Amino acid sequence: MKFTHAAFFLLSACCASIAFGDDSRGRQIGGACEYQRIHGRATITDVRDADPNANNCKDAVEVEFTFSPDEPSAADDYRFADHRDTGQHLHVGAGLNPARAWARSKGLVKGAVHRCIRSEIVKGACTPVTFTFPDIDMEGWEKTCF
Repeated sequence: MKFTHAAFFLLSACCASIAFGDDSRGRQIGGACEYQRIHGRATITDVRDADPNANNCKDAVEVEFTFSPDEPSAADDYRFADHRDTGQHLHVGAGLNPARAWARSKGLVKGAVHRCIRSEIVKGACTPVTFTFPDIDMEGWEKTCF
């Protein structure tokens, strides 16, 4: 089978558009996502050695936490009620278990309590539920990761 220059160019342009997630006008495919935010706190319930086969930084730990909304009745109005507040894991970067030294330096130790936000999607095609820690500076994790 012979590929012509035109066919190769067309295939390359198509793949580039898919890989970069945008169309020729520079817009993100699927549009921007919007979330409803539920403020609360996360209690670190466990910090343990990460499974060596997991997506890990070097010397990684699994940081498990439970989220509690500031307003307890907020849980009654969750859009994704099946997405539990218990047994959640804190990750860095592209879903990595953080390095032990980084986690410890951020106060991510068993029993610690941190401000946390449960975000539930209301528009777009992104992750339905995420948890963020506004009182933890997430910068610099990569310095201890690789």
